[in-house]
Amino acid sequence: MDHLVARIRRIGKLKNLSDALLLRILDSSDFHPDRVGNGVVLFRQGDATAFWYLLLSGEVELYLPYPQADWRLQGVGAGSLFGELYIPKHTCSARVTRPAEFVRISQSHFTAVYNKHADHLQPFITVMEDLTSEVTSRAIEIDGGVPP
Repeated sequence: MDHLVARIRRIGKLKNLSDALLLRILDSSDFHPDRVGNGVVLFRQGDATAFWYLLLSGEVELYLPYPQADWRLQGVGAGSLFGELYIPKHTCSARVTRPAEFVRISQSHFTAVYNKHADHLQPFITVMEDLTSEVTSRAIEIDGGVPP
């Protein structure tokens, strides 16, 4: 665990997260990061939500799948915490675009921590349901439809 915390501390984005909060977040995780290669889909839109992801290295693309072309929502890099807060199914898909290492954190555990420490966590997280609702709202405003 100490090795993982020290590694996370070296990631610029998470340097300002308190040790107590970081340890609380990692409480229910496997302390051995998963390693995945380029092109691997971590989850698909509509899959049941089970985890939040703390990206230690690499890059992941969050996107909406469409038959003609995927709609890119956002790329996330090392130091990103991303997931769904209150949604039982993923609102978008996630694909590794650069070989990545990440720690999975139980969604229910992360949500419980978030409910107590939202003010401190907000600058460090990417909430996928917020991304997808923003894109859908913009698409409706622009042309009354959804992304291609």
